[in-house]
Amino acid sequence: MPRRKAVRTSTLSTALIGFSLVAGGSALSMGLASLGARPGPQSPARQVGVVGPDGRGDPRGCIFDERLASYAAGWPFDLCDCPYPPACDDPINRDAAIPTPATPMKVVRIRVVVFANDDGSDPTSVLGEVEDQIAVLNADFAQHRFYFQHTVDFINSTAARIGAIPATVFAENPGVQCNVYVVATNGSSATGPWESQALADEGGVLMSEDHFASDLHVLTHEMGHTLGLWHTFHGSQLNIACGVGPCHDCSESVGAANTDLVGDHCSDTPPMLAGGFATCTSPTGIDPCSGRPWGAMPENYMDYAGALLPGCDMLFTPQQSGRMHCWSADELSAWFSAPGDLNGDGFVNIADPIFLKDYLFGGGAAPNPLCRGDVNGDGGIDIADMIYLLNYLFSQGPAPTDGC
Repeated sequence: MPRRKAVRTSTLSTALIGFSLVAGGSALSMGLASLGARPGPQSPARQVGVVGPDGRGDPRGCIFDERLASYAAGWPFDLCDCPYPPACDDPINRDAAIPTPATPMKVVRIRVVVFANDDGSDPTSVLGEVEDQIAVLNADFAQHRFYFQHTVDFINSTAARIGAIPATVFAENPGVQCNVYVVATNGSSATGPWESQALADEGGVLMSEDHFASDLHVLTHEMGHTLGLWHTFHGSQLNIACGVGPCHDCSESVGAANTDLVGDHCSDTPPMLAGGFATCTSPTGIDPCSGRPWGAMPENYMDYAGALLPGCDMLFTPQQSGRMHCWSADELSAWFSAPGDLNGDGFVNIADPIFLKDYLFGGGAAPNPLCRGDVNGDGGIDIADMIYLLNYLFSQGPAPTDGC
């Protein structure tokens, strides 16, 4: 059952930043803020130390093409001059991470936070809707070998519900789980894994209550960002929108040979313009850099096309899947539930065989996902798994298997 929390009185003078899907139009929105966040783990190769003349920036900021473009007039470096490109932007690393049906499932811990008014009225969602939305999320990611193990909290805070204070005031344990906030505002957004806020209180996913619906895939879109994906139109429409012109070294142009290295860093998604929320088609037109027609992939989760239409969004490409596995393994592995962690608390200890015993013999909750209960890998879930886990913990037995 969800845990009802007392409203906290602390304040935080920042906002969730990242990618944004703004309801009711085709606005392309993203922010850049200077936040006093606790940095998450960083690979030395990503510590490029890019800081603008106004002091704003991010240790790995040179990969933010659009954000840099927004400040291009005053930033004394080339937009594409990244001396230490991120490892997962290398197509060799990306392709090596593309999962197969035999790839072990990455079980990601998420916490869904539903806000209501101070008196408990008008919640942004209810438990049944949350369960339905998570079922859609897991169905969308299943063939890409991700599963989302969730908890739900209901919090009474009118201010957080309407965006008067940041929802991230109510962050819990962002170093070991992704916080997903459902609010009564018009936009949805997410923090990318390369951002220093990814494992800090300021990170997470912000979901508009209108987007948090089981017949839509907006949460899938935002979770794609969280795990390492850009929009499919990254490097085309967004570079134009940020005022640096349509054609430069960072542009993703139709027919170019470098589409693995610019734009969304996936050559199996075409250079394209952003689709409209209410139509399941990609805009037509001519790429001004190549003179060729823009590509189309409106069914991709990372486009805007049909975001508010049931039945439009339906796929990630193999290279997108590889990017998510690469980036999440590099930067977000603390969110993964390890084999044997049957109760989802982030540890493998005596509580897990007890959890399994309660499930098998006491009517307790099932492992989530259920296949994780098969810790000995024999295809079933029974007392042998409980004994196997006890032997691992106390008799130097073999480690638990994934089971999924």
